[in-house]
Amino acid sequence: MLGTELPVSSSPRTRGGQRLLPLLAAFFLAWLVPLRAQTPNEAFAALLQDLREASFADKEAIADRIATSGHAGAGPVLTAFLEDRLFVRSGDDRVFIVTPADEASTSRDLIDPVTLAPAGSAPADSLTRIGTNNRLRRVLRTTAARFARSEEHTSELQSPY
Repeated sequence: MLGTELPVSSSPRTRGGQRLLPLLAAFFLAWLVPLRAQTPNEAFAALLQDLREASFADKEAIADRIATSGHAGAGPVLTAFLEDRLFVRSGDDRVFIVTPADEASTSRDLIDPVTLAPAGSAPADSLTRIGTNNRLRRVLRTTAARFARSEEHTSELQSPY
């Protein structure tokens, strides 16, 4: 009785709680941390998908994120957006760059903005233009010019001469 050890009883509630705590921690970690990160192409595609329903102010912010994404499709997307050639195809809600065509044409040739590869064609009435306004076009001109200058600077840095 007078020993240096204190008697400790373990109740079933304490032991169960000790087992439950690691399980809860694992559950919350799995929920908070995605199982796999997005590839650069997936991230760029997700960025483009955000344009579909964005307000004009949100489109300005998205255009800036496109320009700073470092993705190979950023320049062509910004140019197409500025030229009103960025469309959403109904049915799958994917964003495409549309090649310049006669307005009277019944179908449009599509370019995948992520891979920059031809993506077939679609009837003109199945495509909805991602709209712009004067302010957004002004922002797009500035963003596209800034992007072009940064691309020139990058290529100068990479040139051995």
